[in-house]
Amino acid sequence: MSLITPAVYREHNAGTSLGDDALQRLIDANETRMIRILGPHYDPGVPVVEEIAVHWKRTIINLKQAASEILAVQSRPGGSYDWTVLVPDDYYLSESGLLLHRVGSGSTGGSSWTGVNEVAYIPRFNLEERIGVLLRMTGVDETRGPSTSGVTARTMGSWSEQYGSVSGTAPDPEKDEMLASLLPMGGMTIR
Repeated sequence: MSLITPAVYREHNAGTSLGDDALQRLIDANETRMIRILGPHYDPGVPVVEEIAVHWKRTIINLKQAASEILAVQSRPGGSYDWTVLVPDDYYLSESGLLLHRVGSGSTGGSSWTGVNEVAYIPRFNLEERIGVLLRMTGVDETRGPSTSGVTARTMGSWSEQYGSVSGTAPDPEKDEMLASLLPMGGMTIR
């Protein structure tokens, strides 16, 4: 189910000449891009549990979504079958909400993340911002007209050459900038 419908898009862009099916295709393509880059949409206040495997010792782990609050953290170091429940003085959350730092002077005495770690947190709620960006991304597509993301064929006299279709995942600096506006400042994404 999309964040917006063609009817919602028309409320913001009354002059659109596209039909419902065409608008829905644009909305779906842009929402797919958004989720691929930023992760899934979350409901406000609903906890998320993320399992993060660490193959080499690190002092920081990266969450998929920015957290507003950490509810619980447990760790199972490499080779161990037992979970260790960490207490809040064992870690701290970066201002961006994306990075969880391990504190060596904490109660469990671990200085780095290893093995499998499970983090339960409340994601920052930004559904309204995502809807706004999705409306703008769809508007960009509408004003561009048919796909301009790359050449798919050339014809010169009797000679012609086809390259195949251009994927909706091709780099698009304008849309990428819109999506970047949804990332918390000071965070980083590693995918």
